[in-house]
Amino acid sequence: MPFENAVGEGETIVGFRHFMGRWGAQAALIRLDPLVSRDVSVSPQLVVAKEGYAVGGIQVVADELVEAVRIVFVRQTADGLDKSDFYYSDWIGTPGSATPRTLGDGATPVVGVCGRRGAVMDAIGLLLAKPATK
Repeated sequence: MPFENAVGEGETIVGFRHFMGRWGAQAALIRLDPLVSRDVSVSPQLVVAKEGYAVGGIQVVADELVEAVRIVFVRQTADGLDKSDFYYSDWIGTPGSATPRTLGDGATPVVGVCGRRGAVMDAIGLLLAKPATK
């Protein structure tokens, strides 16, 4: 089933609540829910940016299922995201030896996630903020 989970206009994603599961013998991501507040209780299912950073992208390892993701946190400035100053979260899931794909350009704010899932996720994408009009 297709899904889309976006934050409200003007909100900034600073992390995700995540859940892993299994499809047969294979571990896979079940959910990746955006967070707009750092004021959350500590939990192993949370990954939250350091103060001054926001989500600028994700790296994904996926074949038939979404096996692993890690978040690209980018410095947030008054002018937007500064993609020259970034860091990665730990992996959610196990990437193995596969080469990850990067979604997002690090300069455009991420405003949500989309994809397809049943019991587990088999496709994931990002929803990006619209460019500012001049």
